[in-house]
Amino acid sequence: MNADEEALQDAVEKDTLGDAGGLDARAYREVFRVLKAPAEAPLPAGFAERVAQKIVSRRQKEREWRDYLWYAIGVLLLAGAALGTVRYAGVRLDLQFMDTLVDYKAPLLFGVALIIVFNWLDQRLVKRWLDGAQRDHDDSH
Repeated sequence: MNADEEALQDAVEKDTLGDAGGLDARAYREVFRVLKAPAEAPLPAGFAERVAQKIVSRRQKEREWRDYLWYAIGVLLLAGAALGTVRYAGVRLDLQFMDTLVDYKAPLLFGVALIIVFNWLDQRLVKRWLDGAQRDHDDSH
C-alpha cells in the first residue's frame, strides 16, 4: 500500500471526505461497511488472496493500457517526424521496385504469415511458461 492509499484509507475511516473521494473512496467505504457486519458464512480459504490478486490484476491492466497509449503516441510522433523530414528535404520516391515485388507474392505472404504465427506462439507458449516460472519462483520464497 502506498502513501496515497494509506491517506485515503485514513480519511475514509475518519469520515473526513464526506461523499467525495472518487471510486477508491467508495470502495473503501463499502469494504468497511461489510467488515462491520458479522459474517453470514465462513469465507473460503484463500479468499483474501483472490481479492488482492483481482485488485493487482486490474491495476496491471490499467498500466498496460497507459503503456499502449504512450506507445501509440510515440509511433504517431515518430511517423509525423519522418514524414515532415521527407517533405522538408524534398525527397522524391521512386516506387518502380514495387513492380518486381509482384513476382514474389508467395514468399512475401509466407513471411508475413510466419511472423504472425511466431507472434501467436510467443503469446501462447513463451509468456505462459514465463508466468509459470515466476509463480514457481514466488512459491519457493
